[in-house]
Amino acid sequence: TFVSVLFGTLTSIVAEIILDADLDPTITRTLNASAAADAEALMGPWKETTGFAWFDVIGFHTHSGNINLALPLCTSLLLALNARWSPTTKYTTLKEAYTYVEGEIFKCRTRTGEYSGSASGAATLASEAQEAEEKEAGAGGGGGKKKKKKSSANKRAGNPRQVFAKKMEGMWNDLASSEVRQESLKKPSSYDLISLNRQYECADHPSLYEEGKVLVSNNKELIRETIKRYQWRIDDDGLRALSAGDYIDIRVSPFKKTYETKAPLLRRNLTCLTVIIFMLTSVCTGLGAFYQAQWIPVTMGLSAAFGALMAYTQVEVRLLRVNAASVSVSRLMTWWWGLSVIEQRIPSNKSFLVGTMETIIQAEAGTIRVASQKE
Repeated sequence: TFVSVLFGTLTSIVAEIILDADLDPTITRTLNASAAADAEALMGPWKETTGFAWFDVIGFHTHSGNINLALPLCTSLLLALNARWSPTTKYTTLKEAYTYVEGEIFKCRTRTGEYSGSASGAATLASEAQEAEEKEAGAGGGGGKKKKKKSSANKRAGNPRQVFAKKMEGMWNDLASSEVRQESLKKPSSYDLISLNRQYECADHPSLYEEGKVLVSNNKELIRETIKRYQWRIDDDGLRALSAGDYIDIRVSPFKKTYETKAPLLRRNLTCLTVIIFMLTSVCTGLGAFYQAQWIPVTMGLSAAFGALMAYTQVEVRLLRVNAASVSVSRLMTWWWGLSVIEQRIPSNKSFLVGTMETIIQAEAGTIRVASQKE
């Protein structure tokens, strides 16, 4: 769209140049080779005076009509293809499914919430399974059979594998009813050889060490050396059960570092785009003051292009999400480390830790699906 505005402005400027050279703009579009050479010769003195000796004015003016016609058609075609294929919507749907599955995997590995196997954790799925099977038992007309069905439903709802399978079934049903059904999902070529093993470098805050006094000196090198000396490594195979401490090291800490890294980058991008748009607006005002009105559409088009880029990348929204996620993680960890060792081993507190963290991750990704387990 900006290029269309640019070429339209250049076409108008070239038409004025041709008029200044005492040529008819309507005739120059249909000049043959010899007539075009004569017209170019007539503009020779003007080019030398203005410094446009390198610019083929007649050639540009001859083809500018076709260019100004083709560019809006290309823009319309791209917009139509984007509306037809909806790549952004499909990407968002797949990212939502990815984030949701990853969160359910960690809930299953930590045995929290519905995966805990307790009656309270499996209440939701158990009630659904009981309701369905009670209807089936009622249709059969056997009271004893009905109780047996209830017991079977509770047992199956508390099985983490069954719970995870039911969650994945719901996720696939959501994908099947979305716009992704109009595309084909292809298994990656390296899927069968994918390695689940990951290593995580973990470290406590330096203030927790005996050498915590290094913080007083503000010596960053000394702080880094202290942290490196007390680091430990966790090897995760992607399958084993996780304790609350392992979950914090494998899941919470990496995301906390990611949020702390992303926020300055997003702020810098937002600042740069905002300053550029402000400067282009100021330049537009200056062009009007210095009687260069022909360049105002170009400046406004460029400003609109940067504004559209900011809206498309959602820099401001993403920055708000990252900051909110960073604050939420800090509050969550403050609550967690405020618990005693005994309280940290209470299943409900562990479930709240995992459930809240997964909710924060989904909220930052813009794909929130579940609510926090505690207020």
